[in-house]
Amino acid sequence: MNVPIYQGVSQIAHNYDAFIVGIRGVIIGQDNNYDAALAALKELKNIGKKVILLTNSSSRADLLKDVLNNLQITPELYSGILSAGEILHFEFKNKTEACFSDIGNNYYLLGTAKDMAIFDNLSYERVMDVKLADFILVCGPAEEFEDVDTYVSFLNTCVDKNLPMIACGHDRISIAKGKIVIGAGSIATQYQKLGGKVIFRGKPDKKVFLYCCQGFENVPVNRIAVIGDSFDADICGANNANLDSFLIVNGIHARELGANLNSILPDAERINDLSRISGVFPKGAMHAFCW
Repeated sequence: MNVPIYQGVSQIAHNYDAFIVGIRGVIIGQDNNYDAALAALKELKNIGKKVILLTNSSSRADLLKDVLNNLQITPELYSGILSAGEILHFEFKNKTEACFSDIGNNYYLLGTAKDMAIFDNLSYERVMDVKLADFILVCGPAEEFEDVDTYVSFLNTCVDKNLPMIACGHDRISIAKGKIVIGAGSIATQYQKLGGKVIFRGKPDKKVFLYCCQGFENVPVNRIAVIGDSFDADICGANNANLDSFLIVNGIHARELGANLNSILPDAERINDLSRISGVFPKGAMHAFCW
């Protein structure tokens, strides 16, 4: 199966009424440039298309809205934001599933202090000694450029204590300061390999994508498309939910796909190869989220 290449969203917009769009790597590119994405969002609004922003970020939706506001990407350009952090806040607050209602109140955080916002106004307590924890919340590495091996000894200790791990998103890798770093998914997957129990929330869970679809009132799923930069999160999730998807090449897979900031069109052969390796296929691909 060959993945078609498009120059921009304008070439596909007529086929859809609504779009589920990623943030990091899509709206905000590797070079932190967002001008083309801002222009694309404005054009989509002008022709009556709806947009929901979906991200595996541990940040709450209000914080992400503030970040986007500072980039002139204002709320009238999208219908809503759904983040993995927001999903977890809902889960911890409402405890609709047994895995959250029975988990306990003391958590050990693998991540940074900003991730504690997941528990804002909730009766959970962060502990600094894992021996006192009821569960582990992993949002990413404590230090940006640590690798998974850094955590093996710690994770073995957690396995011995039979601590459940809650993972904010499945992302194995992320981009920080222009460099590839490990994500929550890498640590969580290692924990599983060591025998630990992991509860994932975020992309590529099809329920997350279908929840976004419900936010587009009276729009059939065959008129909704996903635009993202990750095979593991965006394209896989779209495939799981039977949604069309379009890969942004100059994102998390830029190096694998040989993309650079000056590329005009992506390399179709590399995209096809990585699609086959990943086992998931986008409906099409474009260099960047642009009109």
